[in-house]
Amino acid sequence: MICPVCNTDGDRVIDSRPTPDGKAIRRRRECSACGNRFTTYEQVEAPGPTVIKNDGRRESFFIDKISSSLQMAIRKRPVSRDRLQAVVTDLSIRIKNEYPSEITTSQIADLILNELLKLDEVAYIRYASHSRAFVDKDDFINALSALPSSLQVVKASGRYEPFKRDKLISSMIIALRKRPVSRRKIEKVAEEIIEVFSERNEVNSSEIGNMVMKRLREIDEVAYIRYASVYRKFRDAAEFAKEVENLSGEENA
Repeated sequence: MICPVCNTDGDRVIDSRPTPDGKAIRRRRECSACGNRFTTYEQVEAPGPTVIKNDGRRESFFIDKISSSLQMAIRKRPVSRDRLQAVVTDLSIRIKNEYPSEITTSQIADLILNELLKLDEVAYIRYASHSRAFVDKDDFINALSALPSSLQVVKASGRYEPFKRDKLISSMIIALRKRPVSRRKIEKVAEEIIEVFSERNEVNSSEIGNMVMKRLREIDEVAYIRYASVYRKFRDAAEFAKEVENLSGEENA
């Protein structure tokens, strides 16, 4: 299991017992890297709906098929394993809740495309070309037109450049290095920041920086100070100390 603190994949079970209702097994785990202890639950997976193929055939629902499709779509794309697994889990839960008896392959494809549109545009086009059986360039043009308008970042110098999700995540990862915040949490916060600017065509780099600082301040004060020291370009130690004192003052207020 992935440790929720240090994000390491490796642990040992130190206690295991059934829940009071007998419907799940509670396991206490200890991370082999940082020693953090956390709890997981093992329970019987509810059966999924019947999948209706395009030719009318019916087959059982297998989430592994969705996982394989997503892995092919994001191949060599900057999407983490944790992020992909989160999408697979969310899709599985949504399908079982919203389509308890049956679902068509076309409906599954639409759900996957909606997730890929938020995840990675290249992966979206790859999957769309396969699931929609593109036959000529017009099909690709139509799929590209469905993508949201590219967000442009206005730099302090007045220069424009395309907004890059990976750049946002990387800056947060650097600030949160060796802090108790998982990669999945970082990516979730990044998506929330992106959502704030989703209806706009351009955004000032200062707006992005201020939004990142605001979220880091809520998550981890050490990471906030790290990021602020670069973003605000403190001129000397006194400015740095003043920022730290401001945080302390807010805690005591």
